[in-house]
Formats: sequence, structure tokens, C-alpha cells
Amino acid sequence: MLPKIAMNPESQYPLNSAFWDQKMATILKEFKVNSPLQKALSGILDCISSHGDSLILGWKQQIEDYLDILAEAMVIQYLDFFPIWALQEHLAARDTTFFQHQIRLTSLAF
Repeated sequence: MLPKIAMNPESQYPLNSAFWDQKMATILKEFKVNSPLQKALSGILDCISSHGDSLILGWKQQIEDYLDILAEAMVIQYLDFFPIWALQEHLAARDTTFFQHQIRLTSLAF
């Protein structure tokens, strides 16, 4: 017989420590910056536990240890834009005002 796993009725994720340990390791050690579970890690940092203080405090410490490294991985992943200023002089002679504004707006829409 399989062990029962509590489920959050609003989520597809089981509520057991083995699941979260594995998911946290995936995000924190493999730098999975595109995981929707990053929001859950943020929630762990902000939460107040009603039970299992040592478990939650341990998770908080793991997350805090990786915050700077994970932030750097996110910047590397998502900070990608077209350097329009490198072509400014060349584009000015070609009447490309609309194009320049379009490139700037496209760069912001990630």
C-alpha cells in the first residue's frame, strides 16, 4: 500500500518534506531559474510555521544560502537585450526613430 501524501487543494504539488527537499535541490543546486516553484521558495522565506519549526527553519537557511547565486543565474538567463545604443550613430542617419522605439519596447516585454 502506498503512503498517503497530503495535497494542497489549490495546487498540484504534494505537501511532504521529501518532495520539497527534492524540488528545492533542483532549483537551488541546478539553478532552475524558470521553475514556477521559485514563488513557493519565496513563500517559505516569508512564512511562519504552525508546526515543524525546525524543518521550516532548515529550509529557510538553505534558501538564504543560495539567494545571491540564484539571483546571478537568473540575471544570466534573462538579461538579454539588443544594445541599440551601439548602433545609435549609424541609425540616426537612416531615419529609424520608429524602429529604435520598437526595439526598446520589445526589449522590455519579456
